[in-house]
Amino acid sequence: MRLKDSVWQGNFGYWQTGYIHTNLLMIGYLAWSGFLQFGRGFVVCTVDAAAIATSATPLTLSPFTAQFIPAAQLSTALSLASMTGTLSACQPTEIPALQKQANDYDPNRDAMILLIANGRMEASLLHNMAIAPQACYQQVRDRWEEFQPCLMSSQEL
Repeated sequence: MRLKDSVWQGNFGYWQTGYIHTNLLMIGYLAWSGFLQFGRGFVVCTVDAAAIATSATPLTLSPFTAQFIPAAQLSTALSLASMTGTLSACQPTEIPALQKQANDYDPNRDAMILLIANGRMEASLLHNMAIAPQACYQQVRDRWEEFQPCLMSSQEL
C-alpha cells in the first residue's frame, strides 16, 4: 500500500524487493512466530538509511530492527513510532485499511510487512511467499546460530 502525497515514496521500488529477498527467512520467521503467539499482525522492519541508498544492491546487508505487531495493536504502535520520531508519515485514515488487510491475509502462505526507512512507511502483503512462513520459522530454528545476531537485535525493540 503506497502512501499518498509522497514524492520520496517512488524510491521504495528500488530497494524494497531486494531487501525483502535478502531478509525473507527472518521476515517469515517473525511472521509465523508472531502469529503463533498473538494471531494476525505485521512484521515491522525499521531499516537503516543505507538500504535505500542508490549504491545499495540486493546483496547489500543493511542494519535493521524488526518486531511483530499484532493487528489490534497497530494503531498504538504507529502512534508511538510517530511520537519517538521513527515514523513521520502515517495518516490515521490508513490504519483501518491495514487492519482490514491483516484480517484477510492467510498466515499459512502470506505475511504482512511494514517497512520504515527515513521516517516513511511502506506496507506490503507478501502473498504466496516462495518459502511459507512455517518453513521460514523451521529453517531459522534449525540454523539458529546463523540468525542469532539478527534475532538479538529484533528482540531489543
